[in-house]
Amino acid sequence: MTRKNLAIFIITFVVSLVLLYVCVGERGIFYMRAMQKRANELSYRKAELQAQVDALEEQSRQLSQGEGLKDAAYRLGYRTEGEQVYVFKGEEHAAKSTTAEPDVPEEITYFHLPLWALSLMALFISCCIVLLYAKHTQAGDRKQNG
Repeated sequence: MTRKNLAIFIITFVVSLVLLYVCVGERGIFYMRAMQKRANELSYRKAELQAQVDALEEQSRQLSQGEGLKDAAYRLGYRTEGEQVYVFKGEEHAAKSTTAEPDVPEEITYFHLPLWALSLMALFISCCIVLLYAKHTQAGDRKQNG
């Protein structure tokens, strides 16, 4: 009877440890889902930034050509070629020229437990199963004897 209890204990310990590790381990299901979500958010952010870069490159290319260059000069206050224009930077212009930090998505927190905690949980589960099995067999032996 003792060997059977030991075998049940070892088997349930290994099985429960593997199941716990697969579900809530350091590379478990919850971790992988959180990392997949993070990867999707980062790829979306990368696509947004690439679209902004493409738009700025297109704008730069248009400004470097004839009409775009004249329009930019006119907006800055140049009226005729060779004219000097003095621009004084005020508070509003200084606020526009500062670059804002890009929006970085928050770090995703994910739930995982270290191996030692999983081992303790598996040990607890195995002990409970072995105790329940021992009680069940003990009750069965009483019915047969009594």
